[in-house]
Amino acid sequence: MHYVHDAHLPTLLKRSRGVVTINSTVGLSAVYHGRPLITMGRALYDISGLTFQHGLSRFWNEHYTVDSNLYNKLRSYMLKHTQLNGAFFGYSPWMNHSKLMPPSNRWHTTLRLIQLTGLTLLVDGGATDLLETCLAWLAMIG
Repeated sequence: MHYVHDAHLPTLLKRSRGVVTINSTVGLSAVYHGRPLITMGRALYDISGLTFQHGLSRFWNEHYTVDSNLYNKLRSYMLKHTQLNGAFFGYSPWMNHSKLMPPSNRWHTTLRLIQLTGLTLLVDGGATDLLETCLAWLAMIG
């Protein structure tokens, strides 16, 4: 086993014998590349046919192949039901969707909620610069 960082994930996956993960999206990438996969935590994709179901002690010694048809069905379902084609810095048609974008008179409440969420998430003392930047940005758009 090796610890690797800052490497091209598809290259690593293509050259791997298999992947062990907790519940990372790396698991979905491993399945996409047809690599044997076992999850040690709870993952949406931890289903027979996609992941090895017989424990870590047997994972490296038993033959296992990924059901690519099942993966394609799961991927299609996730894209259709859980993903929005958005744009962080540009326009996205979802920005005008009434159920996703609050009415303009509710912007202040929405921004305040985002601010409080940001404060909750960024309580680490080292994140104060990032917090100030986020709050300045929220004040500018609100």
